Amino acid sequence: MARHTRLSRGISMRLRIAITAMLVVLVALLLGSIALRALQFDFLRSNVDDSLRVRAGDVEALLRDESLPALLTISDAEEALVQVVGPTGAIVSASANAARAPLLIPDHIALAVATANKAQFATVAELPIEDEEFRVLGLPVLVNGARYEIYVAQSLDPAREAVAALTAGLALGVPLLTLFVGLLTWLLVDRALSPVEAIRREVAEITGSGLNRRVPAPNRDDEIGRLAQTMNAMLARLESARDHQRRFVADASHELRSPITNIRAQLEVDQARPDAADPLATQRGVLSETLRLERLVDDLLLLARGGEETPARRAAVDLDDLLFQEVVRAGRAGAHVPVDTSHVSGGQVLGDAGQLARMVANLLENALRFASARVELSLQETGGAVRLIVADDGPGIAEQDRERIFERFTRLDASRARAAGGAGLGLAIVREIVHRHGGTVRVQASPQGGAEFLVELPATSDAADA
Repeated sequence: MARHTRLSRGISMRLRIAITAMLVVLVALLLGSIALRALQFDFLRSNVDDSLRVRAGDVEALLRDESLPALLTISDAEEALVQVVGPTGAIVSASANAARAPLLIPDHIALAVATANKAQFATVAELPIEDEEFRVLGLPVLVNGARYEIYVAQSLDPAREAVAALTAGLALGVPLLTLFVGLLTWLLVDRALSPVEAIRREVAEITGSGLNRRVPAPNRDDEIGRLAQTMNAMLARLESARDHQRRFVADASHELRSPITNIRAQLEVDQARPDAADPLATQRGVLSETLRLERLVDDLLLLARGGEETPARRAAVDLDDLLFQEVVRAGRAGAHVPVDTSHVSGGQVLGDAGQLARMVANLLENALRFASARVELSLQETGGAVRLIVADDGPGIAEQDRERIFERFTRLDASRARAAGGAGLGLAIVREIVHRHGGTVRVQASPQGGAEFLVELPATSDAADA
């Protein structure tokens, strides 16, 4: 079994299909040949029977006209014979090849004719005059109250020879036709699979640095055409993922290098000028950069787990409580504009409280960073969903940038200081957390003139059902 499996794996699809087609055609042709031989022989034997009926009818006509000669002349004396048996059992008329012979018809046929009192056909392997197969007709006839029996026989050798000739033709034609079908199938399959082979060769040559290449797509809407389109779409996704990964690694390296460089610089300055070093200031600076580095690593780790569709910990979370907590925390951190929470009502969702708090904190931090005079929060539950709105009166976001801001390491103003602009991961984390909780997030123009972030999450009952 294992050997058969290995052998079949080594055979190309073209050859397997061609062999299968040849086998199917061969079996069909063999069965058809057997049926054709049988039908041809039955047809020829039927013709012999018709000939025997005609000849027996001619002899019967002569007998009834009382003009039956003792010696009958037949055209095919070498392959046929006639004998007429009188009421006494003696032969009263016969063809030249059976005139002096006794009754040549086998006894069982004569008995059947005598018993059934009607015409009887039979096939005999041989007759005394010829060592070959004959077809025999026995016909009882009453003439003036006297019973006669007419026996006519004709050789089946011509029929057998015709069948043999057909068999010889089939023996030559069936293999040739089978080979032709196999060759034609091979060519058709080869032509049909040539685009697949072209796709395979192209894919085999594509490396990680050549994802911009595409497989040849035939201009037709069939399985192979759709396969090529699917392969090209997959290559486009791989190319996009590779480019995104490269940008992500480059941006992450840059962001990680900055706090490390700052820490090193402070330590090197203290080492170079120990007399002017301020250990407490250095400790505060190193601690600040370390916390910044830790937060950046946490952000990268959270985004790296983007394949997780749902949060690891799911529990009922009061989103309004998280809002109030983050507002208080922002006030303690020295928020420079007031935060309006008058439109915050109850709203409960199912998810990870820590991740949801991170999402709220990032949105609030982003709004406070760019607000001019105020930030407004709104929360309400409606239609099975909890809707959170964070709006500011800052410069707003251009329409063409409203999707790009959710990408990692995106800063719309490259000249903005990193201390003000952050690492460009906050909104990417917001979208990641919202998607993990089965929600949506988008940004639009705020009635105050700035940006308005709208988050919709399934309410607790709907989230539990999902």
